[in-house]
Amino acid sequence: MPSGIGLTRGVCFDLQAAVPYIPHGATKESRMNYRRLGKTELMVSEIGFGAEWMERKTPEEGAAVTRRFSQAGVNVLDCWMPEPEVRSNLGAAIASERDRWIIQGHIGSTWQNGQYVRTRDMDRVKPAFEDLLERLGTDHVELGMIHYVDSLAEFDGIMQGDFMTYAKELQASGTIGHIGLSTHSPVVARAAATSGSLPARRGRGRPPRRAASRPSCSA
Repeated sequence: MPSGIGLTRGVCFDLQAAVPYIPHGATKESRMNYRRLGKTELMVSEIGFGAEWMERKTPEEGAAVTRRFSQAGVNVLDCWMPEPEVRSNLGAAIASERDRWIIQGHIGSTWQNGQYVRTRDMDRVKPAFEDLLERLGTDHVELGMIHYVDSLAEFDGIMQGDFMTYAKELQASGTIGHIGLSTHSPVVARAAATSGSLPARRGRGRPPRRAASRPSCSA
């Protein structure tokens, strides 16, 4: 099978061909396919757990959903949500099997005055990311995602400014394994793909209607 894109509820990864692989915690009966993520060493499930819908769920409901994904062989967890309760509930849900999860933790998603705020203000960005780690009960995430970049001007500013410097510092310290980026813009996704600096891109969009039509985030 040729390399291509993986779509998990609108999430796009640069993926290599599927290979036989059973991650820690999964069973042969799960029948999940795994692919190497871009140029990283990460083997990711073709289906991911986009935990956005864990908002307004009880800790018990969140744990049950997380457990079911785990049993099915899913090993990618995306957490962009800044709401403290959601982060804490997810942390509790994965506490007993943290090592089997590949976590996408977003940098730049903050909680201010009871509301989600996307920001590049480093005085807000840094404590928000530290809060994510603390509430997830971990000292690192496998993918540190630059959160929600939807214009080329913003992308260029991030790549050349303090935000990217911070992301690289996190990577150098081992706090994040790889730097990625999330966007709703195919133009930004292509710029990220061709920059050579970002092994993972996350984009929202509909799956292609025909096999010949592929989202540009696969580039």
